[in-house]
Order: sequence, then structure tokens, then C-alpha cells
Amino acid sequence: MSTDFNGDGRTDFVNFFLFADAYGSTNPKFDLDGSGRVDFAGFFRFVDAFGT
Repeated sequence: MSTDFNGDGRTDFVNFFLFADAYGSTNPKFDLDGSGRVDFAGFFRFVDAFGT
């Protein structure tokens, strides 16, 4: 799953704030670990991709 939520080709602070806004939701676009929720496990996946 892509961590480039705004489609600019980067995983950066813009994407971090989009992820943070979705944290705790069930939005599948931000559910990076497939758990059904945007949670801490997905955050670790985001951090691994940050800066790419």
C-alpha cells in the first residue's frame, strides 16, 4: 500500500499530516497494515517509508 497519500511521488510531512488526520479511523486509504483501522501498527509502516 502506498504511503504517498497526495500523489506527489514522495512520503513527506504533507503525507504525515494526512495520515495523522485519519488516525483512529477505518479509512482504507490510510490502513497501511490491513487491520481495518488506521492505527499504531500502520504508523510504523508509514515511518519506514518516510523520506522516500
